[in-house]
Amino acid sequence: MSAASDNTGDTRSPDKAVGFDTVIRAEMRVLGVDLPAGELPAAVDDSGVDLAALCLSGGGIRSATFALGVLQGLARFGLLDRFHYLSSVSGGGYIASWLTAWRHRADDAKVFEALNSSMTTGTEAPEVTGIRADSNYLTPKLGLLSADTWTVVALYIRNLLLNWLLFVPFFMGCFMIPRVCAAILSYVAAEAHSLAMFHGTRLAGAIFTMLGLGCSVYGRFRRQGLWLTDARFRSLGLLPLVISGALFTIAAVAAGTSTDDASMTAAAGDHFGVGAIWGATVYFLAWLIGRTLSLRATDPTEKKIEPVDVAFWTLSGALVGVIATRGMIAIEAGYSGANPADATRLSVILGLSGFVLAYLIGELLYVGIASFSRKGDMDREWLARSSGWLSATAVGWTLFSAVALYAPDVLRSGWNGLVAALTGGASGLVTLILGSSGATAATKATQTLKSMPLMRIASAAALVFALLLASLLALLDQVLEGMLLDEDIPWLGSQLAIDVFLVIVLIGVALLLSTCINVNRFSMHALYANRLVRAFLGSARTGDRQPDPFTGFDPKDNLPLAQTQPADGADRLFHVINATLNVVSSQNRAWQERKAESFTMTRLYCGNPYVNYRQTANYGGRDKGGLSLGTALAISGAAVSPNQGYNSSPLIGFLLMLFNVRLGWWLGSPKTTTSSLEGPRFSLSPALRELAGDTTDASKWIYLTDGGHFENLGLYEMIRRRCRMIVVSDAGCDPHSTFEDLGNAVRKVYIDFGVSIEFEKLEIAARQNPPVPGLRFAIGTIKYPGSTRQGWLLYLKPTYQGTERADVRSYASGHTEFPHESTTDQWFSESQLESYRALGASIAEYICSGGTGVPAGKMPASMDFENLQEAATHLMSCPLSKPRTGD
Repeated sequence: MSAASDNTGDTRSPDKAVGFDTVIRAEMRVLGVDLPAGELPAAVDDSGVDLAALCLSGGGIRSATFALGVLQGLARFGLLDRFHYLSSVSGGGYIASWLTAWRHRADDAKVFEALNSSMTTGTEAPEVTGIRADSNYLTPKLGLLSADTWTVVALYIRNLLLNWLLFVPFFMGCFMIPRVCAAILSYVAAEAHSLAMFHGTRLAGAIFTMLGLGCSVYGRFRRQGLWLTDARFRSLGLLPLVISGALFTIAAVAAGTSTDDASMTAAAGDHFGVGAIWGATVYFLAWLIGRTLSLRATDPTEKKIEPVDVAFWTLSGALVGVIATRGMIAIEAGYSGANPADATRLSVILGLSGFVLAYLIGELLYVGIASFSRKGDMDREWLARSSGWLSATAVGWTLFSAVALYAPDVLRSGWNGLVAALTGGASGLVTLILGSSGATAATKATQTLKSMPLMRIASAAALVFALLLASLLALLDQVLEGMLLDEDIPWLGSQLAIDVFLVIVLIGVALLLSTCINVNRFSMHALYANRLVRAFLGSARTGDRQPDPFTGFDPKDNLPLAQTQPADGADRLFHVINATLNVVSSQNRAWQERKAESFTMTRLYCGNPYVNYRQTANYGGRDKGGLSLGTALAISGAAVSPNQGYNSSPLIGFLLMLFNVRLGWWLGSPKTTTSSLEGPRFSLSPALRELAGDTTDASKWIYLTDGGHFENLGLYEMIRRRCRMIVVSDAGCDPHSTFEDLGNAVRKVYIDFGVSIEFEKLEIAARQNPPVPGLRFAIGTIKYPGSTRQGWLLYLKPTYQGTERADVRSYASGHTEFPHESTTDQWFSESQLESYRALGASIAEYICSGGTGVPAGKMPASMDFENLQEAATHLMSCPLSKPRTGD
């Protein structure tokens, strides 16, 4: 068998994308389960094996530390190695990946014994001690003069500047485009033109109008299944109309500055009747062309050309012609004033937008007078969407060109520049702090926050900063333009030539640099991933680790994910790393809230049912053995990102991306040939899509972030796999016990799989002052559709009741937010780490022991899931008692 076959139990080509059926069957073979023939999920239900899963939630280092205690508690009772699956998200993935790496290097028996060696031998395993040593994993050595601190600062600044090398020239080039338009109009205004030029540009504009409108008519009348797509409408319908608006503007300027006789004025359209005839003729021809071409793709019952519809469409064209004529007259009149430069700028800003708005008004009239059309609502919806694009184009161009042409002068005018600089700096700082803070975490609570002043302030600050940043880039364009004008370069003899030259050079530089600067490597992801690898995967490799004495990193810590088989070939605790595939611009309207899909990474396959799966050894860098464990771990924990699943905000995301406050990772879609590559070779396109919140699962590159941006417990994928015994460690930040992550998971598994999870008593209370005893867990019933056998879920949550060990109580008394301190705190002290670890261990031990605890220095007898279920059910029905623990 090939290496691929050994890893997956699948002999198909490693280059082929596969569906979930292939994935689950490969996983079952690894777990020692032979699925019977037949379709899923019946095949899993008929296998005769009740799958068990342990889920470790997101929550940063807090969740990782609490989960470490849960792992130790379960291992003491012999339960840890009974789980088939280990599902992790974000912070839970820190400790799950640590365990996976440790199991890869040592037999399970030794690993599970070493987890609790401090109880039996009095000596803690070095793998656990390593985690304690790196609890401040981002900057292990704290202090202003610490090399770790300044290394992080230097890396951030370096990566920020490299990203700006892409964005600054590109956007400067974009803001030069209105200046090019102004230069074209200035050239037209400065030269003596004939009547022929006016007629030529107006005729060209009419031709482009017919092309755009004809395409729209063609799209409207095509039958179901052959409708025009959104992208094709933009390129074939909208773009020609925009070009026509530009040509009409040029024609108006030519007429207004012509030295010809009075016949020029008459031809320019002083008589509105001429404009009405022009408009009616153009619209009639466009309708005739589009409708004729659509006849082959029209339902047989709709092949008639209705005279009334043609008449209404032609009448609308006459109105557009009148409005366009009035606009041309206004442009002509502007050049009769004392300041032609102002007339040129206003023509650039309002000319194109005005003609596009004229088309919009024509559509509105047509919709109104043709309200009884046989096509009814479908026709009106089509035209409404078309009108939406026209209005967005008009407003967008007006704002964009106004900033490009007027903002530099505003910034140059005395105190305005200083005020703008201070306002911009303050707004940018506010956005970065609020946009990446725990207050905007991807939880249900965020939906409440969005209606509060905090999110409004962040969004307003982002808008102000974006406006001032655009103004600054436009000012730089003006400075560059002035410098080249002063140089008197022979081959750049005019302002138009200089502006075109700057557009080509600036955008060209950005395109060239985008082939050199990796959008993944120079984000914050690499900084974050390297330190997670050093702290957790390095701690799992204590025997032969040889770190670089200068950096403290060892490249061998980060092994390929496909090679993380347990050392003894064990068939349990199969690790599923959960991430989020961002689809902020998804076409699925039902996903407008979630804006995300689940995406899993295991040692066998990476992907999801929507984009299919690829073998991990060939995914995300085939020449390096595929995606590494450290990269998968960091992707799952990429909480800070411009695109954050159902917490995405376009304005805040724009600033986060611009300032490189992003941990996400771009990978090839498993359903495309790019899946074998480590990342995009051309960085500008995915960077701009991330900047604009245009992430989707339909392109060849997909954007992955924190699994908590979709579902923060790791429960969703275990329900997809029909697990019937599930233990969930939920250490997400939930100080008020609102169960946002649990509610999100329960909701999504019901919507997507029809699986209901019901809790008889969900009464885990928030921390009280003074603390009082209460429930530390909940029991849920999992009801799978099509199955008479129910599943069982044990839900664990950090709680503080004042009955814990003395050292935990001591820490809690000085930290009133314990055990739900902010996820933004990723710098844990020794006492902080031990308090969360001990809390997790005590809760797990309390449940497993039935509330009796375990005497210090002794290991309890092993138990199975039936015993666990009995113990938990018994505790749930008993009066609240003081838990005892020997940990």
